[in-house]
Amino acid sequence: MSMARSRTHTLSSTAALIKGKLQCPSFPPSRSLHLPISAQISAIVQTKLCTGKPSDRALLHRPIWFSNLLLQCGMPWLPSSLGLSCRGVSSSIGCLNSDVSDLNSEEGRWNAGVQPPRAPRRSFLRAEHGLSWDDPYHWLSNSSDPAVLEYLTRENRYADDVMARTLRLQQELEREMVNRMPKELSAPGERWGPWLYCARVPEGKDYAVYLRKRVDESVIPAASWKAFSEKAFGRRSNASEEVLLDLNEIAEQYGYVQLGMFKLSQDHRLVAYTVDLTGEEVFTLFVKDLATGKVISHQKIEGVIGVEWASKGYSLVYTTPDALRRPSRVFYRNFTCGTDDVLVFEEKDPQRFVDVTRTKDWSYILINVNSKTSSEVFLIQSKNPTGAIQRVEERQDNVQYFVEHHEGYLYILTNRSGPKEKEITVTDSYRLVRCDVRGLSFNNWQEIIPFQRESWVEDMDIFEKHLVTYHRESGIPCIKVLDLPFSLEKIGGKLLSSFWTVPLPNSTCIVTPGANSDFNSTVLRIEVSSPTQLQICGSDVSYVQRSGANKHEETFVKNRLQTAASADESHPSEIICRKDYGGGTEVQDTWPLDMSSRYSCNHFEVTSQDYARIPLTVVHSKSLRMDGLNPALLMGYGAYGEVLELGFSADRMSLLDRGWVLAFAHVRGGGELGKGWHDSGKLLQKKNSFHDLLACGDFLVEHKFVHPKKIAGWGESAGGLLVAAAANIRPDFFRAIVLKVPFVDVCNTMLDPSLHLTVHEYDEWGNPSEVNTFQYIRSYSPYDNINGGVCYPAMLVTAAFNDTRVGYWEAAKYIARLREAHLYDTNKPLLFKTRLQTGHFGEGGRYQHLKETAYDFSFLIEMMFE
Repeated sequence: MSMARSRTHTLSSTAALIKGKLQCPSFPPSRSLHLPISAQISAIVQTKLCTGKPSDRALLHRPIWFSNLLLQCGMPWLPSSLGLSCRGVSSSIGCLNSDVSDLNSEEGRWNAGVQPPRAPRRSFLRAEHGLSWDDPYHWLSNSSDPAVLEYLTRENRYADDVMARTLRLQQELEREMVNRMPKELSAPGERWGPWLYCARVPEGKDYAVYLRKRVDESVIPAASWKAFSEKAFGRRSNASEEVLLDLNEIAEQYGYVQLGMFKLSQDHRLVAYTVDLTGEEVFTLFVKDLATGKVISHQKIEGVIGVEWASKGYSLVYTTPDALRRPSRVFYRNFTCGTDDVLVFEEKDPQRFVDVTRTKDWSYILINVNSKTSSEVFLIQSKNPTGAIQRVEERQDNVQYFVEHHEGYLYILTNRSGPKEKEITVTDSYRLVRCDVRGLSFNNWQEIIPFQRESWVEDMDIFEKHLVTYHRESGIPCIKVLDLPFSLEKIGGKLLSSFWTVPLPNSTCIVTPGANSDFNSTVLRIEVSSPTQLQICGSDVSYVQRSGANKHEETFVKNRLQTAASADESHPSEIICRKDYGGGTEVQDTWPLDMSSRYSCNHFEVTSQDYARIPLTVVHSKSLRMDGLNPALLMGYGAYGEVLELGFSADRMSLLDRGWVLAFAHVRGGGELGKGWHDSGKLLQKKNSFHDLLACGDFLVEHKFVHPKKIAGWGESAGGLLVAAAANIRPDFFRAIVLKVPFVDVCNTMLDPSLHLTVHEYDEWGNPSEVNTFQYIRSYSPYDNINGGVCYPAMLVTAAFNDTRVGYWEAAKYIARLREAHLYDTNKPLLFKTRLQTGHFGEGGRYQHLKETAYDFSFLIEMMFE
């Protein structure tokens, strides 16, 4: 494993638009799928990076929600689940169990005459803490060995031979998914200064085109952005529409493209962007002059990870990695001087990553130095990037803080508590404080929002006149708004009552902020999503004065979300965001996609083996009978404090419409219930995650959601560890399993500090140089705990040869040892496929992923029929 065991829902740059979750080109290449990276919403043209969580923000100066959208890299104008995870309205919702009638025929069964490959054993002795063992498949990690490529090729051929009987089903599934995709993919534009910015995937294209139009503020009503942007960026472009970047042109030239960062200068004239052309996540920085439309060729820089513009002049700062791809240095470049780049900052601690962002008001450039458990932030005047560096607060073990700036105050989200002059203490949630920039000291921190057990703060955003905070209340997303500026002395203990809550639909599972790049805006763009619904809306967070009230009795305009049912039930109803002025209503931005009339989405609590209460989300067709005969797909992740994504996925409708139950297990190790939930499923408590997943499966059987012999498991990256470990505990629990780029060779990987991020991962998995940690990791590592002489579930395991997060050899070694140890059953094949030309996130195009998804789904569907 070369880098990070990233979470499952990652995608490639443009695929952001398409897959709904942009893979994180920027670092910290953390092994969590959406890398936590500082999400300072600086430029409107920024891409979604990673679903960060407070405990895994290795590069962040800001917490989870900003990093969860299309923040730093380049797709702020599209819904995060548009695309691969959301392809638009279904045009082919068929009857349940369609296309299944012929699957039981002899013609549709597995080809028992095809024999699986056997990897040769080559002894490789290892020893640690007095224990010696042989790792006979270690040789598969040598990518330069011709025998390795030959073996991977044979495995690919075997998998395709076995799956040949499902070709008709694969084609049917792919056709369904294509039919659900809108011909052209786009969303309402977003205003920043004098420009309206938008991203669009044109009809027949795989990648996004980034556009803008200059607008006259006086002709755009505040509540009519959707209509105006649709008119401005209609299918018929006109001369005033400006193309900033067309990724399709780059893909046509190089065969592959992944967008990393995409940042606009303050004057909107220059754009700095990074692209990976190989799939190995090595990015090159380009600078384009939008006035001329030309790329400035001599400004090209290889190996750039993060980039940010200074506020004055043509100058920027950027980060570069060390030999292990850890972002460690910050450089300054001035385009007009012609002098060498200046080293501004360097971090030598191998467990810490460096990132650069800026405050939303352009006052400061932020150098964020973070590990997975602690953070440190430095300020540089944005107008003088080579000037003095000011530290906000010295790093302390287990202390995290993330900052923004507003009119001379830093607003700080932190887990640090305790009396000012006494020993440092930390909590398992966050509080919000502020501090005058003229006296940066913990002793000067003024509390705005205290620690709250039932309503913890996850992130914040700053506008000229508003402070927006993102909360979870008993695990449910919540947004609160406070007017700026305010006086703590005058408001005193009543400050919390001055916040108002943005109304959200009852079914909301995920709230993802838009780019919200314009500091002066009064509109908050958000995406609201659940497994049965997706909507984008813009809430006006300005305030009005009550009629007849005095100037001290101002009240916020509170928006109300209303549902306008569609007259045609075959199409999703439209979710409309309105604002109430006490008399009439005025429609704001909307993006409709609501399938709640077709599918049920319910939340349960499941009792795990130690009596912990585990959240479980279950989705199924409303016409499905709960008679204990249904197949189910059980999904989980449970690492890095990541929240398991519950966004809308049109692809999954192909399973739902065939009578499947989809179950999302929010096991410990994730972030659904705050930092404490993460802590209770990592390090020496990691096994809690596995037992939580199994308890959720038992719950499905007990309550007649599923047949006990028709449970399928799905795990990606660190989620692959979760599912594979559960299968070792109870090999007969699953009927079939799909593991995507799984992290299954945990012990050997964590014992190898030469791999890119192993040292950085000690905070999540532990340092095996400590005997207790070594013994614990080895006791659950899937590769090291395969049971001999038992029959495992049917498996489809995938890897990527250029994966820099989870080495392809982890899956290769795992499947080789599994074939060697288990009882072979021709009706439960063990299949292994390696993408030989791509990396962790697979193909980046809008359509390219469909074949792989159809392949995976057809495997699961076929395996449910004996």
